Amino acid sequence: MPGAEDVWKRIAETERVLRALVREVYAHRFGDAAAAKIEEGLQEFEREALKRATRARPQGADPLSVVDYLYLGQLPRLLFADAVWQEVKSKFAHVKDLKRRLQSVMGQIAPVRNEIAHVREISQERLLRTTVACNDVIEMLTGRVGG
Repeated sequence: MPGAEDVWKRIAETERVLRALVREVYAHRFGDAAAAKIEEGLQEFEREALKRATRARPQGADPLSVVDYLYLGQLPRLLFADAVWQEVKSKFAHVKDLKRRLQSVMGQIAPVRNEIAHVREISQERLLRTTVACNDVIEMLTGRVGG
């Protein structure tokens, strides 16, 4: 799939940024209870899947490494949680209508991420839109985009 490898790299960068943000705001707000609060923010079936996935974690791993086992689509929901939302908003203080914008770009990114991961054909137009969406997330966090 021409172009998919570059988009995959950009998606990975976007995921790293969002995972780091989840870690940061939950650790700041909940301290040692952060990992437990993250798990509480998931639906029951998601907690069960997470429990199965984290069985492979090394003994003594950082409890917040649980974030590495979350699905991309779970990250925005965790960021929108009432208990951390004010801090999240402060990281994006320059972005108007933050929730809607994040939901919109994640709606672009997540399906293409899954299609690339499953080696499916993706149009060049969708790859381009996904690249733009990834750029939007990263730029929103770094303060280069407002609106």
